[in-house]
Amino acid sequence: MHAGKINQNVMTRGEDGLSSASFSYDGTHDGSARRMHFCQTASDFAVRALICEVDATPKPGLVDRENNGAHRDMDHTMFLRSAQALGPCFADCARLGYDWNRSGEPEERLADRLRAIGLDGERAMYRATGGVNTHKGLVFSLGILCTAWGMLASSPQRERDGLRNCDPQRFAHQLQAACGRLAAILLGEEKPTEAEETHGQQVRRTTGISGVKGEALSGFGTAFEEGLPRLNEALSRGSSMNDACVETLIHLLARTDDSNLVYRGGLEGLTFVRQRAKALAERYPAGALSRAEGLEEIRRLDRDCIAGNLSPGGCADVLAITVMLHFVTASFEVERKEGDI
Repeated sequence: MHAGKINQNVMTRGEDGLSSASFSYDGTHDGSARRMHFCQTASDFAVRALICEVDATPKPGLVDRENNGAHRDMDHTMFLRSAQALGPCFADCARLGYDWNRSGEPEERLADRLRAIGLDGERAMYRATGGVNTHKGLVFSLGILCTAWGMLASSPQRERDGLRNCDPQRFAHQLQAACGRLAAILLGEEKPTEAEETHGQQVRRTTGISGVKGEALSGFGTAFEEGLPRLNEALSRGSSMNDACVETLIHLLARTDDSNLVYRGGLEGLTFVRQRAKALAERYPAGALSRAEGLEEIRRLDRDCIAGNLSPGGCADVLAITVMLHFVTASFEVERKEGDI
């Protein structure tokens, strides 16, 4: 098996062409070097997914390059610091998954180890942000995704059968299933706590909207089934990563029960944003949102979200997961075509 090779620049500013996120995945052939390079690549992809999400501009109610959205305690620079601080956490998650197939340890031990890595990641985030929660949900979600990818990358079946017997669609299904199984193990092993309810727990208790945990238990179904096809379609027609991310976010806003919107504005806030996003998606199809009039409508929604203290943080998380899935599935395509079988 060959780790594959990708060299691709990811543009995140749109027409001005300024790139603040890129990745280079240069394969190596075997042993510990392959393992080390895989883990670094997974970390790089995850960090760059976080950067692409926060760089995408404009975004209604969210931190971007133009403003802080409906947030008074965080800004774009803080998100960049947080993203960079999380690199070692994601590398550790990928390493945990990569080594797991040969460990022989029970699943409960996997949950314990993954939880410990996630807590270390949260501490690194809080150190970088001065105690502000910028990416806690994504430490959980991208941590699961990096671990699941590592498990697939070193699986005995993959070593035995090679890559040409696993097409991209099958790989995506395997990755989604692995993420769902990991989430179930992790959440099933969650320890009781006396801590105060999180925002997501409050929304789940009062409305039944499952939020980040429900998304993880589905194997990130919204990202796989709604986000990734839309992002790939936009990129395939030549949109910049910035414009593809903005278009994908509006698509997600129109279709997703965002628990953060419910926490901040109740079901009325969720309905307001969903209806506005749906109208935008219908009025500006197939890349038209990146035109001047489409961007101005998004900025108008942004102003209304700020006025109403509405921030669709759940959809922002799904967008970051979607970008990570784009990087991972693209790397599989190249690995399959160029790798040693």
